[in-house]
Amino acid sequence: MYRLENLLKFRDITLIRDLDRDLFSRYSGKIPQDIAPSKIICVILEEGSGAPGGYSVYGNTITAFYYNYQISNIRKAKIVYY
Repeated sequence: MYRLENLLKFRDITLIRDLDRDLFSRYSGKIPQDIAPSKIICVILEEGSGAPGGYSVYGNTITAFYYNYQISNIRKAKIVYY
C-alpha cells in the first residue's frame, strides 16, 4: 500500500519580480525541465515579506502575484508534483 507522502515530490524554485503596480507585484520563474507542467499539483508560495495573492502555471512558467507591503526582488516557491 502506498502512502500519499511517498508519491509526492517537492522542488524549490526562485521567482523574480518582473512587474510592479500600486497594490501588487508579479513574480515569475521557469519550471525545471524535468518536471512536466501537467504533473504539478500545486505551488506553495513564500509568505515572508508579502501576502501571496495567487499563482498560475502557463507553459513552462510559474507566475505569482503578491500584495505589496514589503517589496522584495526575489521570492521562493515550492513546486508539489508527482
